[in-house]
Amino acid sequence: MKWLFALLMLSVIGLKSQSDSLYADTTNQKTKKLNFSESYKSPKKAALLSLMPGLGQIYVKKYWYLKVPVIYGGFAGIGYAINYNNSGYITFRDEYRNRINNPDYVPSGDLAIYSNTAVRTRRNDFRRFRDLNIMFLVGWYGLNILEANIAAHLSQFDVGDDLSFNIRPYQSFEFDGGMTNG
Repeated sequence: MKWLFALLMLSVIGLKSQSDSLYADTTNQKTKKLNFSESYKSPKKAALLSLMPGLGQIYVKKYWYLKVPVIYGGFAGIGYAINYNNSGYITFRDEYRNRINNPDYVPSGDLAIYSNTAVRTRRNDFRRFRDLNIMFLVGWYGLNILEANIAAHLSQFDVGDDLSFNIRPYQSFEFDGGMTNG
């Protein structure tokens, strides 16, 4: 019961402190003016620029020394996996077609050790992994766009040294002539 009361009091203080910001005393505090023309980056523009991978990150100036290379490295790795699985799929697909359509066909080379069911299974595996990697590529592309959009939204976020929270009592007058203490 005590923790419920403490939680209720903290939430009331939190709600009351949000309204206190209207009555803040700024005489002793230094005010920092933000130049929104320099710090504001449009999330919509960042997402549109990210249609060309990495360009949205460069627009937001959050490319560090690794972010854009990681994006292109991901595309290269997934592209390599798609190419590898597609070439394996084509090899086993052609071998399976030759074995089924031509009863006199004698397999040669590395594929001679596989039975017909093993060739069909390998063909299906390569096709499944190729299709899965295509879905990974689409997901990676979407993640690139989403990351640039979020980075543009967070470019306006204040991470300065003065992120203080001040609670002060105040008195306000109501319209009916009464007073409210807080």
